[in-house]
Amino acid sequence: MSGLISTWRSILLAVMCMVLALTTTAMAGDEDKFPLRKKWPNLVPISTQELAAARSKKEAIVVDVRTAAEYEIMNIAGSHHIPHDKIGVGDDPLRSLTENPYSVLVFYCNGTTCAKSYKAADMAALLGHKGVRVYDGGIFEWAETYPAETIFFGRRMTKELVKQYVVNEEDFDKGPWLVNTLEFIDLAKSGNYHVVDLRERRERTEYPIQLPNLNEATVDQLARSCGQENFPKTRVLVFDNVGKQIIWAKYYLDRCGVKDYFFLRGGVLQWRADGRDGKGDKSGKVFGRPAPK
Repeated sequence: MSGLISTWRSILLAVMCMVLALTTTAMAGDEDKFPLRKKWPNLVPISTQELAAARSKKEAIVVDVRTAAEYEIMNIAGSHHIPHDKIGVGDDPLRSLTENPYSVLVFYCNGTTCAKSYKAADMAALLGHKGVRVYDGGIFEWAETYPAETIFFGRRMTKELVKQYVVNEEDFDKGPWLVNTLEFIDLAKSGNYHVVDLRERRERTEYPIQLPNLNEATVDQLARSCGQENFPKTRVLVFDNVGKQIIWAKYYLDRCGVKDYFFLRGGVLQWRADGRDGKGDKSGKVFGRPAPK
């Protein structure tokens, strides 16, 4: 009898070790896929399937915290648009949304490396809102999983339209429209291209870039201006700070029929890591790390 008990104990111990190993592997996988969760351990994520279930039961309030231009391009159907930097400033813009009963208040942005959803959710929790969740799968994962519940330039998507029009970060990084720092500088210094700096004012102040035909704009401003008559229809160079905002600029350049355009791979962060000064000349110094891939 004692031998049988010992055998069962061994089997139980082996099973427990296996479960622990699988759990540890899953947690490590989550940390790799969702690197920002570790920075905001107090925030509760929500999966794509959980969000879909809450929406179908009309239990979710979904808030898109990206820029107006990003929201116009693509958003979760029925979501509310409140930029992340408006939450916690002045009157609480979430208050009117949460007057009706709800179970979860969900914030989302572009994907697993986008911190805006975490920042917005963190502020909402500090303001006392209940049921705060972060959908860190982001708009691209949602569009690929639930295209019919995704709005793209004002119309609902289908699987076919997602394949045709939606360019996620992985696909974008493989495109011929991306050039490295030296190629970008050479094109800009030729004087044949219109150059657009998409960085925020603070980023421009911290590290000014000086190139021929340089214009400063946000993605929202680019969206408003690209359809105007005086906007260049060809030969456009665009850069941002870390190489993330440029993907949204591509949607508008395509929509406005702009030809022969290129983006700086990795943004100014990569520019500085490549040892180039504000004029594009070799500085002999390397600043920080390359942009995240």
